[in-house]
Amino acid sequence: MNASTRSLVPAAAPVSGLKPRHFLLRSRAQLTPVAALRPRAGLGESSHPPAMRPPIPSLLPAGIRLAAAGLLAGAGLAAAPTRTPELTEGPFYTFNPNNTLPALPPGDRDNDLTRRSGGAAPAKGESFLLSGVVRDLDGRPVPGVTVELWQTDDGGAYYHSGDSRADRRDRDFQFYGESVSDAQGRYSFRTVQPGLYTGRIRHFHFKVKQGGTAVLTSQFIFEAERAQFARDGVTSRLSGAALEALVLSPQRGTDSAGQPAWLARKDIVIDPAARSRGSREKSRGREP
Repeated sequence: MNASTRSLVPAAAPVSGLKPRHFLLRSRAQLTPVAALRPRAGLGESSHPPAMRPPIPSLLPAGIRLAAAGLLAGAGLAAAPTRTPELTEGPFYTFNPNNTLPALPPGDRDNDLTRRSGGAAPAKGESFLLSGVVRDLDGRPVPGVTVELWQTDDGGAYYHSGDSRADRRDRDFQFYGESVSDAQGRYSFRTVQPGLYTGRIRHFHFKVKQGGTAVLTSQFIFEAERAQFARDGVTSRLSGAALEALVLSPQRGTDSAGQPAWLARKDIVIDPAARSRGSREKSRGREP
């Protein structure tokens, strides 16, 4: 992880009556818009007949192919973004029908997972500020979609009756949150770094819903654990661009109050017409 220090400058309008969905919070009374994490320095036709036409890119020297790609990008013909791949929902989605713990009240479903409504103490763990842009397959921002995030607390417990650690969970942690993308497609969360448990690498679960319908279910994983990707029972099936679309590279920085925090940005690329398979994938106990 890079040790460079950056400050977060969040943005979007608060939702009346709830803890604001599009703000990373200084405190319950003082908000700083989450606009912008400061960027991190972030062929011609052949004369052959069609049946005999050779594959032109493979005949060109690598340097020429790269130059051609640069010209296409410069002409506004950049490649489409990689679609964020589907991954299993897992057994501990907060709202699955097997969870017998009390339902989270509406006030505890916002994008600040570090405090419960009416709670006096913040959650245990290292502060983590996650943000990005929801985009369609052409790279255009998608406003008005709901990004759901759920995860373990600092001790590795989920808010789910099926988790053997649930009775030892952090009662000050929210475990689940929602962020509605703004006019520029931006989403954001303030949470803690998810705790580890036996059998999985560190990860965040997330869903994207449009009009109440899930169009994507997936998980974010961490660059620091790359050596374990191939042995993880969930992410080992992925490679190349699909894998990289899920990898977070958090940087050390500070939040809007000047407190230490991990900062990570990751865009989510969806097909707005898709229907997520994640919620239909069943598993028992802890994830493989």
